[in-house]
Amino acid sequence: MDNLNLPIIKLPIFKTKPLSMDEYLRFIAFNLKYTADIKTGRRLKRETFVNAPFVLR
Repeated sequence: MDNLNLPIIKLPIFKTKPLSMDEYLRFIAFNLKYTADIKTGRRLKRETFVNAPFVLR
């Protein structure tokens, strides 16, 4: 295989503290509370169901 002359990407390394399990759970609960509309999702799921019976003959 030929040697590839790829560019070296230099990005700053972010040194963030990893989240504890409690912090992660709070983060997930916050996102679910304000980004997902569960009632609308369930309504759309019910509306996409097929009401006609399926029969193979």
